[in-house]
Amino acid sequence: MKVAVLNYAADVGKTILTRHLLRPRLEASDVCSVSPFSPLDGQSTLDLMQKVHRTQNAILDVPYWQTEAILQSFVEYRGAHKDYDFILVPTTAGSDRVLRGTISTILALQKIGVPAERVRVVFNGLKRRMDVFKAFAPLYGYWDAERTFVWNTAAVIHQSELFRQTVHCEMAFAEFGEIPIDLGEDLPAIEDAEDRDAYVKWGVVQRMVPGVVAELDVVFRTLVRAPSALLGAI
Repeated sequence: MKVAVLNYAADVGKTILTRHLLRPRLEASDVCSVSPFSPLDGQSTLDLMQKVHRTQNAILDVPYWQTEAILQSFVEYRGAHKDYDFILVPTTAGSDRVLRGTISTILALQKIGVPAERVRVVFNGLKRRMDVFKAFAPLYGYWDAERTFVWNTAAVIHQSELFRQTVHCEMAFAEFGEIPIDLGEDLPAIEDAEDRDAYVKWGVVQRMVPGVVAELDVVFRTLVRAPSALLGAI
């Protein structure tokens, strides 16, 4: 399976979702990250296109400011978007800028010929007890008028302190959860105060892993299902 993760809007969690949602669940997947520093030129675009085909499972992680360049490459390399089983468009609530960027992304994908069933939206960072329909009302309104993407209320990732505490950690949540940390057994043997504080912190943070991983499992299963009809549900 090959998935491209993109959005014109920044701060929607593209890299975090690549690391924690997609990569752990796509066996032996290769993350093809577009450089966040250097603009894509002809050679780097060609190299990227080739890299995507070197493994059976690949994830294209696109920084927001490189989105236009990637979409243009889909035009130049005609049919390149067909290399991906679907395009994942993460979005977050509470920002008109993000929602406008999300709709612009969906519209751009439509213009280059990506069919609605392969444009899949995931609702990221939703506050618990917040109604998803209210939080994303403009996006639902756009879908109701255009039907150019698919969504499902099961494809929702709620806010968790786990994401913030591990933002600089390259390890997937499942791997982090498997690290043996026993606060009751191990803590008395740690003499250094800073080491004790760090051990306690990560021991407590680790307790959030099972719930978040279970939610991500549901989201992934929802996203990879083939839509039977374009009625909003994936």
